[in-house]
Amino acid sequence: MTFQELRNLTETDSDYVNTAFKLQNLGGGIAKNIDIKVHFNENEIVQEKHINVLPGGKYYLIPIGKNALEEFQDTVKNNGHKTNMHINISYYNQLSKKQNNIVYRVNIEEFVNLDNKDLYELTFDAIDD
Repeated sequence: MTFQELRNLTETDSDYVNTAFKLQNLGGGIAKNIDIKVHFNENEIVQEKHINVLPGGKYYLIPIGKNALEEFQDTVKNNGHKTNMHINISYYNQLSKKQNNIVYRVNIEEFVNLDNKDLYELTFDAIDD
């Protein structure tokens, strides 16, 4: 891989939206100092990302890491819907001046596709702290 291939994904990178989490309108568009941790079994961190500011009308693409993709594939292969993956998002709300923390459990929903291709959707269930 050359350094020319290393770059941030943007909303114009439509070829990559199926391999990235889409983070949009967090905190009503006034979130800053956003920390995202993807982890298994509530403790094994497999991916981390820090975003300084997320503009209100835009979104940010966070590429899905190899370990996360393998977890999705294992879950589907074992006919499961609940993964062992959690996503922890913490951010500072500029308006309320409060630190917010949200934890989600990642689930996979399978759908019928008339093109005979596998079609899945990730869903996120909020977990109360």
